[in-house]
Amino acid sequence: MVEKPNLFKMIGIALMIALGRHLKMKSVHHYHAAKIHLIAPSIEYGQIDGEELGGKYWDAYFEITQYPFWIDPTI
Repeated sequence: MVEKPNLFKMIGIALMIALGRHLKMKSVHHYHAAKIHLIAPSIEYGQIDGEELGGKYWDAYFEITQYPFWIDPTI
């Protein structure tokens, strides 16, 4: 997650990602968990894939699940 992003900060973060040092920046937050529940208790504007979602309260839940698959050795 990036705190208060703007164009210059995003360019700086892109450069730091290329150097592998983006997680050391104060405005970048990295969380590691099997389940994450995010709540925005105030009205915030959102966007998904370029589509404006407008202002609303946000309540999002993310979870890691395993999906069984196999790799075909004949390919």
